[in-house]
Amino acid sequence: MGTCLGRSTLAFLTVAHFLRVGFSLRRRSGESAWHHASEFDPDGALMHKPRVLLADDSDRFLNVASRLLGADCEIVATACDGDCALKAVNQFKPDLVVLDINMPGTDGMQAARQLQKLGPTPRIVFLTVHEDPDIVQAACAMGASYVVKARMYSDLLVAIKEALAGRVFVSSGLMDRHTRSGVR
Repeated sequence: MGTCLGRSTLAFLTVAHFLRVGFSLRRRSGESAWHHASEFDPDGALMHKPRVLLADDSDRFLNVASRLLGADCEIVATACDGDCALKAVNQFKPDLVVLDINMPGTDGMQAARQLQKLGPTPRIVFLTVHEDPDIVQAACAMGASYVVKARMYSDLLVAIKEALAGRVFVSSGLMDRHTRSGVR
């Protein structure tokens, strides 16, 4: 289990993590959490690294996702549950939050709903094992992208780029099944 932000502001990041992702303690004042089309190059790549917060109760998935995204994203923080993720969003102002759905305490869906109540929020990508059509539909209804962990290597970075461009991404295979269930 990862150490939560609430216990110690920086205890959840290791020294190796600081060095690997170039962590900065400075808050970027005035930085918007939203990305405009002008921030993408002609090939669809972001011209700067998006600031991403990862929230999952599995250290293994946090480590794998950090390594997978490290070259393309600035991982500003990790959190082990929804409560810690909410605190980290307030402190680090990420552009995007990758949330697991099943976490102790406040789960990912509850955390996403709370984030939306706070006004301008970071984009949300759910990274989960769930393939239930009702859960996929609920995520899409709130404007979040949806990646199943089995497709993390092929879909997570694509989902992040799509979410930052203002589009909803759903892991392949799920969209076909869930379009029939009402997800568009």
